[in-house]
Amino acid sequence: MPRLFTAVDIPEILTPVVAELEAQLPSTHLKLVRADIAHITLKFMGEVLEEELPHIIQALSGVHMGRFEATLKGVGAFPSAKKARVVWMGCEGEFAPLFEGIENALFSFGVEREKRQFHAHLTLARVKRLTGEDAALLESLIESHESTHFGEFEVNEFVLVQSTLTPEGPIYEELEHFPLEG
Repeated sequence: MPRLFTAVDIPEILTPVVAELEAQLPSTHLKLVRADIAHITLKFMGEVLEEELPHIIQALSGVHMGRFEATLKGVGAFPSAKKARVVWMGCEGEFAPLFEGIENALFSFGVEREKRQFHAHLTLARVKRLTGEDAALLESLIESHESTHFGEFEVNEFVLVQSTLTPEGPIYEELEHFPLEG
């Protein structure tokens, strides 16, 4: 069964910015997301039946929205800097309406709505556990970058991605591109 999600890719020109920020994170007990596969997840669907894939693609083809400008800005953590489980880079732009369009399209097909509030972000790392020194370093990094402007780009499409988990990290295959209206 394919494991699917929808996402917005960041342009290659911003990959070094993500990598540079990740290099500042504590080096122990964090699993970094490779900068070259960093993306903004819109809707995680999890495992779906293979035969549902054409229907999902058809439903997502019905999402209509215009292109928009996006900004990578700020660094934070879920649920908080002190109890970080995920370290993220913030994303500003019309991501919420795009998320809603995807939610509505997939709900009509039978995919459950997200229970948590949507927060556009690019995951930098997942935290396994933090020692006192690393926790202090992470809190300091978040505080120093909470309003840092990392770059801008145009969002002109979203993608349907299949994720295959491996011991070396996830492998992403973009199954379909959905252009936004010009």
